[in-house]
Amino acid sequence: MQSRTNIDAELHMLRSAGRMCDGRTRQEIEAARFNVYAAFETGDPDAARRWLAALQLSIASSPELDSVREDLRTAMAHIAQAIER
Repeated sequence: MQSRTNIDAELHMLRSAGRMCDGRTRQEIEAARFNVYAAFETGDPDAARRWLAALQLSIASSPELDSVREDLRTAMAHIAQAIER
């Protein structure tokens, strides 16, 4: 698992995506993003994988993110690679 600093830009993109949403969706995205961050900080790849999956589902079900969905997929793929390294 790589250092969290290797995914800071992607985490920032995900924070911005959460801000594009309202209510419960915003909370779900922010909570999952924070837990991915925390998993990297503690070096827990299993938790990072689980929270990344939760984040992917929240983003996939958010119509507010249609315009940036491909960028977010790329960011999450980068995070997935960082987990495996």
